[in-house]
Amino acid sequence: MPSHQSYIKRNQTCSLQLLIYPDLLKDWKTDLIKMKTFLLALGFALICASSQFDPAEITGDWHTILMAANPVEKIEQGGDLRVYLRHLECIDGCDKLLITLYSKLNGECHKFSLVAIKGANGVYETHYSGDNSFQVKYVSNGAILFYNKNVNADGKVTYNTLIAAKEDKLSEDVQKKFEELTVENNIPKDNIRNIIETDDCPAA
Repeated sequence: MPSHQSYIKRNQTCSLQLLIYPDLLKDWKTDLIKMKTFLLALGFALICASSQFDPAEITGDWHTILMAANPVEKIEQGGDLRVYLRHLECIDGCDKLLITLYSKLNGECHKFSLVAIKGANGVYETHYSGDNSFQVKYVSNGAILFYNKNVNADGKVTYNTLIAAKEDKLSEDVQKKFEELTVENNIPKDNIRNIIETDDCPAA
């Protein structure tokens, strides 16, 4: 263990170097500022990257596999938020999202085309059975996961999650991601409903 005296000697040597070579201090401060700037830029880039998705991954034909909602009756059979997704199309680099879906009324399929506009923090706004604010939470390996807040004409708020796929099933890992997101947003796991089982609506 170095003695107090040896520490003073090293400290004196460092101070002496700075007196003889003042540019050392200047260079050290410059390097520190550069490093802080780099870390800030890196952090900002990571935040941006995490909130953006490749339009090629999103554009295409999709099928709703699972939904969850609180209150759950909004996505039960006949519920106005139980939707059968068909197609997504990114416009202007996904600043707009064209959505084609079906809903069922008295057992009959009704087709809707919606345009969602992306605002702050990657939140899309659109009108369907009320005002909707949703985010794309995950896109990978032919699966896409949404989290939505719906406010109907009476001011009643519903929170729901939806996962769609390009096939008619999900991998265990992707289904687990959906369940985790659902629970994280205070929607009970028991409120998850299998939507693909009742999807007999036409193609888009």
